Order: sequence, then structure tokens, then C-alpha cells
Amino acid sequence: MSVIPARRRTAGVLVTALLLAPCGVAVAAPATSAPRTTEHNAAVTALPDAVYEVVHPDGRSLHTTSEAEADQLIAEDGWTERHEAFRASTAKVAGTVPIYRLYAPNGSPFLTPHRTEADNAVAKLGYRYAATDADGTPQAGFHAWSTDQGSGAVAVHRLSTMVAGQWRWANAVKGSERFDTLINSGWTDEGRRFWASPAQSTPPENPGEGDGTFGLVVIPDTQIEAWRDDDQRMRQRVSFLSSQREALDLRAIVHTGDVVDTWYTEPNNGHYQRMDRWLAPLKALGLPTILTVGNHDTLAVGEGTGSANPDIGAVKGLRITDFFNNYFTDDVQTGLVDQYETNKIDNAAHAFEAEGRKWLVINLELYPRAGAVAWANEVVAAHPDHNVIIAEHHYLDGNGSINGSGAYGEKSAQYVFDNLVRKHANIRLVLSGHTGQWAERTDTGDHGNKIVSLMANLNGTDSPVRVITIDVEADTIDSVMYGSDQLNGPVNTTPKDYMRLHYDQMDF
Repeated sequence: MSVIPARRRTAGVLVTALLLAPCGVAVAAPATSAPRTTEHNAAVTALPDAVYEVVHPDGRSLHTTSEAEADQLIAEDGWTERHEAFRASTAKVAGTVPIYRLYAPNGSPFLTPHRTEADNAVAKLGYRYAATDADGTPQAGFHAWSTDQGSGAVAVHRLSTMVAGQWRWANAVKGSERFDTLINSGWTDEGRRFWASPAQSTPPENPGEGDGTFGLVVIPDTQIEAWRDDDQRMRQRVSFLSSQREALDLRAIVHTGDVVDTWYTEPNNGHYQRMDRWLAPLKALGLPTILTVGNHDTLAVGEGTGSANPDIGAVKGLRITDFFNNYFTDDVQTGLVDQYETNKIDNAAHAFEAEGRKWLVINLELYPRAGAVAWANEVVAAHPDHNVIIAEHHYLDGNGSINGSGAYGEKSAQYVFDNLVRKHANIRLVLSGHTGQWAERTDTGDHGNKIVSLMANLNGTDSPVRVITIDVEADTIDSVMYGSDQLNGPVNTTPKDYMRLHYDQMDF
């Protein structure tokens, strides 16, 4: 069998939406589907093989059963967001049909169960089959069902959009987050192409459990990364975390705020859609993901600035987080154990276990209300056997001091320290961003416990991400920063030379 190298399948966009036309016969693309619903009627034996989707920054998607091919696209050609899209069969089984994979130097990769459509694309539009045998006979990328197989099946649709006079295509499971994201971004549903089994969503195991150490991820301010569709920084960071989950034994991810830059009048809330889409692959890791609310995640600031919202002011806008909650609540469900306000993640608590210890991460709103601090006190008191980590967007100032101003909110970080952090023997870490570049400090709580506070606000070109290694046997914390060598480049697996920090006598 001849298989075309993955890197040759990545460039360009589609030429026409009437690709289904066999030689000399015009056949219009299928009509847009009815409102999104799950299409099934009875159970069926599942198809066994994972089909991975890799997404390009311009929205195109490529599907493959080869993890190596998917990894190559990400490493060499700028594709991102690899995840399992659905299940099919690499071998022909009863009731399935071949699904052909095609690519073109100037076209979007696409899937089709129709040999006529595929041959027409090859003959008229310069497409090639992704795999052929020694005689040049096209080979299926995988096999799937052509008809509904019931409640154990999902419908895979084709979607299209026109950009600068050129067509782009993608495939997605109807009703999935990917499908909804494309529809909400203006893509047209061209209808179902085949049926498959749903993706397996079992979180990966923690192979490092038992060695006494694990990793905690901290992502600093990323608001400027949400400005453009072609910005790669968050996607490179997520790709790094996905590929290094096992090597770094990652157990939780904390974003210290300013996930997006408000842009509340942008059509379709583009900043939120981009970051929601780029963060989505983290769900597959099965790790608690904590998103702290920063000022740029609220309506406190004006669009594209750090100044007060000119329409409603910073004080009123600070507590308006509707967009943030609408887009990101589903991203933080793993490990979620408590919330200050119903259906809001502005103040939330997540729990997990690692290396024989229990851990609790509480994210607080910016310049919190006294009620939110009181709630956090109650949550910590209810978890005396947990090591507690607090995340607040503005806690340390750039010089390492604890911020003493409530600014356009209510309570300052100093209030949080005096009325929450120092009061509990099991609070170990406080994480923040917002100001300066980076800072750190160590305090002693009322019970003699060491409290380490770390701040980073690295709005730069190198996709920074902090990894904190906690050793529960040695009672130590080691913090390093990872990043890329250039704008939009991949994150290196070797830590940076700066911000290497070590703390001992943590008494976990």
C-alpha cells in the first residue's frame, strides 16, 4: 500500500462546494441539515478503532487512524488540537462501507464514502487519494456505517465555509462541541456523510502515581493570544501539555486569569469562541482545569485596552461575567466540588488526589466580595485533610508585595491574606498574574505553615507555561517555566533558564 506523507496533505482550501458532481454532471451539495439533534434508534456493537481529528488554525480538519500522522502534522505543519473524534474500523466489517481520505496541494482534506465523488475530485480538482495499493487502486482510510445503527452510533457531517472566495471543508459529529463551534462560527452544515461509533472519553491513567511527585500546571495571562484566529500560542501550549502529560505527571491545570480580552461587541464573541475551542483538547486529559477570572474576562475594561469600560465603568463591569461563564463552564467540570454562586465559576473549588494526598484548588474573583472570601473560608474548613491552593488574578504586585488595594472591586489581596490565607494550617500555595512580569514570596501562616506565593504575567511571544513539581515525600516545591523559541513556535520540552524556584519544608 502506498500512503502519502502527512505533510503533503496540509495546504490550501477547497475550490468549489459542488465537488460531488461526477464528470459532466452537476450535483448540488446536500441541503443544510435540520436543527441539531442526535440521530439514532437502537443499540449496535461499537466499531473498535479511534479516528483522530487534527484541526488547522483556519478551521480545516484532517481525520486519521494514525497517531503518528496526527503528531507529525502538529510538530511540522502547524496543525493543532488533536483529539479522538469518533470510532470506526480499519478493517471491513459487516454493514460498513469504505471511507476515502483525499487531499490536494491547494485544497482541504476531506472524507467521503462515495467513490464517484472521490474520483471526480481527483479528475477535476487535483485531489489525490491518501492511500493506494501497489496498482494504484484507492484504499479506504477506514470503514464506517452508511446507515443509522441506533443509539450506539453518531452521525458524521460535512461542513463548509467560504473565505476570501475559497471553500474550506471540515467533518464533525453532529451535536459535538466541534460541530457546534463550526456552526456558531458561520459554517454551513452540508449534511450527514456516514455513521460511526462515539469517541471513547475515558481519561488516561496517571502512570506516575506512587513515586511521590507530580506536576501542577499554571498558565499566566493570555488575553492578547485571543485576538487573532491565526495565533498559535495557546494551541502550542495545549499541544505541549497533551504530549507531556505523562512525562511531567500532570494532575491539574490552573489559569490565573485574563483568559481572553473582553471584546464584548465582537461578532459571535470571537475571543471567547477561539479560546474555548483552543482549550477544548484539555478535556481529553481528564484533569481538573481551573480558570480564574481576570479583569479582561469581565466587562470591567474597554475593548483592547486596560482602561475602564467607557460604557458602564469598571466597578459595575467587574462582576459581569456572563460571556466567561457561558463559554467556559463546561471546561471546568472535572473535580468541581463547590461554587459560591449557582451556575457561576467566578469562585469555585476543585478537588483531586495525587501521590496519596488530597488537594483542593480554590479560584477567587478579582478584588473579591467579602461574601466570596467567607465562602472560601468555609470550603477550606470543610476540607481539613486537603492541601489547599488559592488562585486570584491580582494577589502579588510586581515587587513581590501583597497587593493592598481593592481597586474597582471590594477587597484587596491583603484582605484575602489576613482573612483567609494565613488563617488555615493547610493552605500551601497562592497563584496569581495580572501585573509586573514575575514575582514570588514566602509567608508563614498563623499555624506555622509555609505559604508560597507565585506570580507571573508574561504576555510575550514564547507561549509561557509554569510547571510546579510537588514532592510529597521530600516536602518540596520546584517551579520552572517552559516556552517556545519564537512567536507561534512549539513549546520546548527543556525548561527556560529563568524563574527556576525551589522551596522546602512544605509539610504536605
